[in-house]
Amino acid sequence: LISAINILVTKYNVSNFKLVQVGEFSKLTPEFQAQIAALNLSNHIILTNKISNAKMLNIIFDVFVVSSSREGGPSSALESMLMQTLIVTTNVGIMPEIIKNNVNGFICEAGDPNQLAKSLFDAYTSEKINLQSISLHNYELVKANFNSNKIANQLLNFYK
Repeated sequence: LISAINILVTKYNVSNFKLVQVGEFSKLTPEFQAQIAALNLSNHIILTNKISNAKMLNIIFDVFVVSSSREGGPSSALESMLMQTLIVTTNVGIMPEIIKNNVNGFICEAGDPNQLAKSLFDAYTSEKINLQSISLHNYELVKANFNSNKIANQLLNFYK
């Protein structure tokens, strides 16, 4: 993600944004902080550490980014969609089943910072998509397909 942000700034000349990385610090955090400083991205990337009830931050974000190489869900993206936040994601977990590129979000190959930067740039500059319509569509999609009753019924049917 840091490399993608660097590409977004240097190749695409996008400078008026902040990336807020929410998540518990790990043993890799000092390395990430050093990379951010070395690339002069401190004005663009904020590492917050763990925040309780972080999903509520989605109402202030323009875009939610999933940059993972592997993921089970991710449930955090579904929460963002419920909060009607635009999604830019790698093709991990269930995201390829949910996000259709340039239709209801932006999806790219995991592990490719150039593609992720391009997807972020597309989200930033796209005039051909109606963000309000996408946000409402994604909200309805998650609400209809990922509610607890539907998931419980799918589990029951699986074990029958």
